[in-house]
Amino acid sequence: MSNNDLTSSVELVYQRTRMAIITGDYPPGSALRLQELAAHNGVSMIPVREALRLLEAEGFVESVPNRGARVVALSMDDMLDVYRTRIVLEVEALRQSMPNISPAVLERARDHNNRLVLRFETEGYAGYEDHRLFHFAFYEPSGSKWLIKLIGIVWDHSERYRRIGSLRVTPEIAREEHELILERVGNGDINRAVAALTNHLENSIANFQDQFRENPELFTGVNSQ
Repeated sequence: MSNNDLTSSVELVYQRTRMAIITGDYPPGSALRLQELAAHNGVSMIPVREALRLLEAEGFVESVPNRGARVVALSMDDMLDVYRTRIVLEVEALRQSMPNISPAVLERARDHNNRLVLRFETEGYAGYEDHRLFHFAFYEPSGSKWLIKLIGIVWDHSERYRRIGSLRVTPEIAREEHELILERVGNGDINRAVAALTNHLENSIANFQDQFRENPELFTGVNSQ
């Protein structure tokens, strides 16, 4: 296998496994067996090991002595850390973006919000892609590659919580909170736009805290055997 082939194989396993963890196809705490991953992706064990090392570095996977790799479990402390970090990064990105947000950007964000609410209404869940595109429409005009990169990593960790714990959120709440951000960004009021974004993320924290207390089994995952 050439270096290029190995790199491509590692990227394939990394991307597929990462997305399966984010979407819950590989639940929190579940075992990630090398042979199964290799067979599923049609590759040898070498790129699987390298992909798992990359995922471990990002905090999605952990190695357990004598038991192999498994998906990192969810926890209250981790959720709080993830969302508080999101608030810091996303507020800064929004502040930097505000002078560069055009009517066209606002229109795209509005379209993404309409699509995610429609999917929420029909399928019971706001889709990953439209939800991400809505928020990132406000961050990308910052022009900061590092902010976008870091937000992307933390965002995908928060997605694991959102998929499991957002049972209290309705399409109406999602639309209302997103439209408030849109309105305040459109008005050019940085402080009020930041307040709307912060309130949106803090509401998520409160919802997940309630879910943890009432349904801890949703977050503890499964024991790998």
